Amino acid sequence: MAQNFYLVNYNFYINKKHPKWQQAFTLLLNKISKIQESIHADTLLLRDFDKEDVELGEIFAKEGFAKIELPNTNIVENMTWNTTEEYLSSDSLSYKSRRAIRTEVLRHEDKFEVEYKNTLTEEDAEWFYHLYTNVHGRNKGFNMFPYPKDVLKKLSKNPSWEFVVLKLKPEYDTRKERKAVAAVWCYITDTHYSPMIMGLDYDYTEECKVYKQALYQLLKRARILNLSKVCLGLSADMEKHKLGAKQYSRVAYMQAKDIFNMEVIESMSVINQVVKV
Repeated sequence: MAQNFYLVNYNFYINKKHPKWQQAFTLLLNKISKIQESIHADTLLLRDFDKEDVELGEIFAKEGFAKIELPNTNIVENMTWNTTEEYLSSDSLSYKSRRAIRTEVLRHEDKFEVEYKNTLTEEDAEWFYHLYTNVHGRNKGFNMFPYPKDVLKKLSKNPSWEFVVLKLKPEYDTRKERKAVAAVWCYITDTHYSPMIMGLDYDYTEECKVYKQALYQLLKRARILNLSKVCLGLSADMEKHKLGAKQYSRVAYMQAKDIFNMEVIESMSVINQVVKV
């Protein structure tokens, strides 16, 4: 039987110094539950919470949520550099990381054209979605919830979202029509930069190190915007660590209506394994 899923991704802040923060968070969960009922979703998944936050865990448990282990989340913090040399000399990078960045990223940087887009054409949206499905198709256990095809059109209307697009220069792209080899859907706040979804053309990932180049270009974009924190998300810890990311343990909380769906739990457990893009 087909099931409907309601996936909630959002940023929020809890002031735990306030005496009523627990009541406020419970009200938030109740509001989300009402939305779940209004769209007749069978399962609700809230993710990317601090694994060590016992107080939040207790609230979720009282509200009938089950805890699911996630891979580490990767965050690059305290970025103040403005040039490549300043970046390479930052304390967050080891000698091995600096060497890897020079040989695997900077060595290939001149092969790429990088563009930042706030709005997309129909052709852009179609191709970027295709790149996204490439990644989604390879990581079924991790990417449980496929986004609808019109999601890109909706995001491009929101000023808080932008797209970092990587194309190979003509001399490195052998196709008749030169298209993006990577497209990253990014959410911007006043304090940090959050790449949420990455789409890749796997025909070029190994030869030109597209994935690593895309990660590096996200850091550069954050500095252009004068942001000092980049949330690089789950999985690929090793590659992200080389670029200066720290790993933090995260969990998700799932609530199913009526009968708990064990198949969903089993499939979610797959994401405990580190999945490289």
